[in-house]
This record gives sequence, structure tokens and C-alpha cells, in this order.
Amino acid sequence: MDSPLRNISHILIIDDNLQHRRDITTLLGRLLKHARLSAYEPDQHPPLGLKFPWQDYKLVIMDVGSNAKRRRDWFKKLSGAIKLPPFIFLHADCNTDDAVDFMRLGGIDYICKSQLQQKRFMKALMHLPELASGPSQSAKKSKPTMPLPDAKKTITLGQYTLRDLIGKGTTAWVYRVTHKTDKHSMALKLCLPQVSRNTQSRDRFIHEFEIIKGINHPNIVKIYELGVQKKDIYSVMELLPAGDLKQKIDNGLSPAQAVSYTAQISAALYETHQRNIIHRDLKPANILFRKDGSLALIDFGIARLIKNNDFSQTDIGMMVGTPSYVSPEQAVGSELDARTDLYTLGIILYEMLEGRKPFSGTSAVDIMYAHASSPVPDLSKDYGELNNIVMRLLEKQPDDRYADGLELLHDLQHSYPEHVDKLLFEML
Repeated sequence: MDSPLRNISHILIIDDNLQHRRDITTLLGRLLKHARLSAYEPDQHPPLGLKFPWQDYKLVIMDVGSNAKRRRDWFKKLSGAIKLPPFIFLHADCNTDDAVDFMRLGGIDYICKSQLQQKRFMKALMHLPELASGPSQSAKKSKPTMPLPDAKKTITLGQYTLRDLIGKGTTAWVYRVTHKTDKHSMALKLCLPQVSRNTQSRDRFIHEFEIIKGINHPNIVKIYELGVQKKDIYSVMELLPAGDLKQKIDNGLSPAQAVSYTAQISAALYETHQRNIIHRDLKPANILFRKDGSLALIDFGIARLIKNNDFSQTDIGMMVGTPSYVSPEQAVGSELDARTDLYTLGIILYEMLEGRKPFSGTSAVDIMYAHASSPVPDLSKDYGELNNIVMRLLEKQPDDRYADGLELLHDLQHSYPEHVDKLLFEML
């Protein structure tokens, strides 16, 4: 079967710098050997307009240039009048505000010229409609090779007996299991077949185990084992049977509960950040509860282990996370550090207090644009010092937020000592 990349048959490169055009042509030539590449010098020719044969091109690579506003106005006017091919924008200055503006107007990606590498371009190409479509019908229908447990048949996987199916996701199903020897109940996360077959997805599943197996903190899920049986890959972790934070928010929370949960989450984040791990996908559905009321963070599948304490080492330009809970820097694909998780915690705290998220929109792009550039809506009432804590967490610039989870924890303990467990400090 032909690769979908073959559909990208003709590419227009708009850049007034000859060397840059050559670099882009060389790079794309390696990735898309079949494609025809055409170049246009905007400073040497009249601006491209309505009469230009845009329909002849499958993709446009355009340098924003030194006058981003002029190019933005041109693109806005043109895209409002005719149907354009997908645009990928380039910029030397890596301005996040410009990135948001061009993406909001319909660009599929925005790349800093300093990051012009084959891998980065491939990530951008994956946003093209023919490559960004959802999973195939066969993938959607895929199920684990393990059948559903029933009372008539005992189903085992490794040392575990499957009891109940307790969760379904796009990459894995989760079962309540008991160990054959001690009958202790645990949760078993079983890869779906398309994940097991896909190297990148399988590595992400294994990565989750590797990244948290050595962490022993009460507010982080305990993970015990990674197993393989024939074609099945699974991990075993503690069972968290008392629901998730999303359910509790839907049912309504008091400010006291919001403080208690925020303190526990901040302690967990401080622990992971001290180990040079950023979660990158924190959200209420990834915060589960034990029977005793304590919470634990789960789902570290896209967490990032930063080497040598350099938190700038990340997938720059690749938006990861859930749109309603991404930080401004995640929204525009720029450098991340541990403070991106603290911004997300601010979104969660806002939602715990108000029962709604601060930003909404008709599309993921609208929501991410709001995170990056819109002011945070005022809280509906005076929650005391919590108002200031929320707003500091939700600062657009990381330098204006709390430095780490410990600073936030001290602030919460100082203002609400009766709702912050002192044991949290003893574990840090």
C-alpha cells in the first residue's frame, strides 16, 4: 500500500532567503523524494493573491519573515476568501504569540528555523489532513486478546487472575485482578493489540512503567510489574477503587477539599520534578482515589524524563497533553519545564472551585489559543487567599508562577493549615 506521504505531490516554499530555501528543499527532498518542490521569493515578486493557482499545491512552507504582522494580515485576508492548501509557517525568532496567531488562522504547524531538522519536519507533516486522520476501522475495533472475565471461566495472565473489566481506553484496557498466591487485588493494564504491534506506542507503554517504578510516594500510583505473555504486554499497579477527581468535581467540591487535593497533587509533582520528571498530561481523570480518601497521580505515558536537570530537553514544537489542561508553552509547542505541570494544576484548582474550566471553545485550537493569550476569567466569588494562588499558578509566563510544588505547598499550609496534612512535608 502506498504511503499517505505520496499524496503530497507538489510543495510551494515561500522564503526570501536563498540559503534557507536551499536548506528546506534539501530537507524535504530527503523526506518526500517523490514531491515536486517550487520556490517563491516574496520580496522579489508581487504578493501571491487570489489568482495564484493555489489548487496546484498540496502544501505550502512559508517563512513569516521580519514583518510577521504583514504576513499574518495577508494570510488572514487570503484564507477568508479562498480555500488554501495546508500551511506550515517558519520563523527565525520563535515568537510564541505569532505562533498562536498563525495556528489560529489555520496553519497546521509553526516551526522555529533553529529547529529545522528532518524529525521536526516529519512531526509537522503528521498534522496534514491525510496523515492526521483517526485510527483505521480495524484499529477502532481492536480488543485485547484476553476475553472479558466471566464466572464460568478462570482467565489468567502471568501470576494474575482477571476478575473484572474496570476501564477502557484507546490504548489499553484495565482489569481488576488478584494475585494467584496472596489473592491481593490489583489493577492490570493490558495493551490493545494495535499498541503492542506499534513500536512507538509499545515503547510509550513500557516507558510509563520505567519512569515511575522507582518512585515511592503516597500520592503517586504504585506500579509493581511489567509482563509479557505471548503477544500480550501488561503492567500491574495498585488498585485505586474510589473514583477519579473528575467525578468528584462533577459532584461538587468544597474549598476545603480543593485545598486538600491541591496540596497532595503539589507534593506528588514536587517528588516527580525532583526526579527530573514532568507529567505533561495532568488532568482530573488521571487523579484517582483510594478508599481512605487519599489520591494518586496515574498515567505517566507521555511523562518526560529530563536528563542532567535540563528541562529544556523536550519535543519542542510537538503539542502534547489534553487541550483543556495544557500550559501556554504546551499550546504553542515551545520549551517545557516543571512549571508546565503547575499551570495545569492551576486549571484543576480553578475547576475544583468553580465546577468549570476557565477556558472553553468550539475546537482544540480555540482552547489552546485561550491558554496562550486570553486573560484568566475571574473567579465567581472571593475564596480568600485561594484567588491569589489560582492566579499565580495560571500566569502565562513560567517565571511568574510558583518555582516548584514545595513553594506552593508552603503557601497552602500557611493560609490553610487545617486542610494541609503535615505528613506531606515529612515525605519530601
